[in-house]
Amino acid sequence: MMTTFMSLSGCGGDTNFSHQDDDVKPVTGDSLVEFSETELRWDDIELGQTISRELTVSSVGDVDLEMYDARVIVGSSTFYLPDDWRNSRTIASGSDITLLITASLDEPMAEGILRIKCNDSNQLEFEIPLIATAASEPGDSGLSTDTETDTGL
Repeated sequence: MMTTFMSLSGCGGDTNFSHQDDDVKPVTGDSLVEFSETELRWDDIELGQTISRELTVSSVGDVDLEMYDARVIVGSSTFYLPDDWRNSRTIASGSDITLLITASLDEPMAEGILRIKCNDSNQLEFEIPLIATAASEPGDSGLSTDTETDTGL
């Protein structure tokens, strides 16, 4: 009984757990994401043609947005991200980044899903539908080269 009492009395107020200036501080505010498009479409492209579209990801909250992952989870034989977005990236509040998503159509129609994971305060995972349709007649796309980038503007 005496040993227990001495151990407890030896614990006093100092537990060696003290506040340090470099301790992680709680963040106040919301981390919010906004996308330039709710779906990405590639309409009237020629079979075998490769075309890229841009998707802007914006940090519109009070605190920085952390984007953990962006990948095509359905339709990866048609749609792909040329850059590796599987590493975490920080988007400062009030800033944005652009993802380039590419479609290479080998059939009359293809659908896919782009999944984005982030620390948005309301939702941690977003899915952007990807849809590509072929031109009804060869040459109907109105595009002059085999590879183009459409900024959507």
